[in-house]
Amino acid sequence: MVLLTTQRLKLREFKLTDWPDVYAYESDPAVARYLAYSASSPHECQSNLDFLVEHQHEQQRLIFHLAVVLAREKHLIGTCGLQITNRAVGEAELGYALHSAYWGHGYMSEAAQAMVNYGFKTLQLRRIFGTCVPDNAASIRVMQKIGMQEEGHLRENKFIKGQVCDSLFFAILKREWKQ
Repeated sequence: MVLLTTQRLKLREFKLTDWPDVYAYESDPAVARYLAYSASSPHECQSNLDFLVEHQHEQQRLIFHLAVVLAREKHLIGTCGLQITNRAVGEAELGYALHSAYWGHGYMSEAAQAMVNYGFKTLQLRRIFGTCVPDNAASIRVMQKIGMQEEGHLRENKFIKGQVCDSLFFAILKREWKQ
């Protein structure tokens, strides 16, 4: 089981009882506009959470999505995680979502830095990348704050909410992180 602690946050494994808090940020229109996977109903949210919890105990685990909890209040405000995309190369994708009521306080940069540290130290990854749509300035700032460099702009490469969107790609290598 993974538990990461930062100055203000705890990143812990999800529990099945977390679905109301998860649904709160996934159904938040300001957040959902950037999520390709947001739950359209409480039932769908519970189903997605069931999947994450079920895979927490796998021997060859590929998905490390954690609940972001305010340490003092013990309130779940978002998610941050890594999904291993190429075990042979040691590559994973960083993903995150934060309820809009908590935007602008540096929480996601703090959580993302903890996940990157975990990825390089514990999972022994060589490369961590993240993507976002070009108009998601907050996500771009998060990736830049944690040392990721922009690697490219892919045109019309994904669907979000039925719309074809561009993607910006950012990444950090282990040797860059060590510096």
